[in-house]
Amino acid sequence: LVCILLLYRNRKGAVHPVRCKLPAIMAEGSSKALDDVTPPAEEKEEEEEEEEIVTLDFDDDTLTAIVEVYKNEGNEVCLKGDFLNASHFYTEGIKVKCGNKELKAKLYNNRATVHFKLGENYEDIN
Repeated sequence: LVCILLLYRNRKGAVHPVRCKLPAIMAEGSSKALDDVTPPAEEKEEEEEEEEIVTLDFDDDTLTAIVEVYKNEGNEVCLKGDFLNASHFYTEGIKVKCGNKELKAKLYNNRATVHFKLGENYEDIN
């Protein structure tokens, strides 16, 4: 099983996840290129759709790798001074339930740092 994290950055620089239904793609045996994935419309009104909830069971190594991706992306945008998107990446990494406590501590620390730089000192108490 391959886990691909797709993120789309709009013209204003905000980062949005691109929703993919992995089971449907895998069932079709599609070799769809990443360039073929259409990003969400920037000013599209939210449509009420019923989404099927799929639970994927990943081992801890895979979850740790996903968290590392979020941390690295957050670090990259933080170095460019984009603290808001850095906070987003760190928060998404924190949401992933991996067992690597040291990595989680780094994410909390990094998120606290960018909130401090944004002047939002109270945000990381929770």
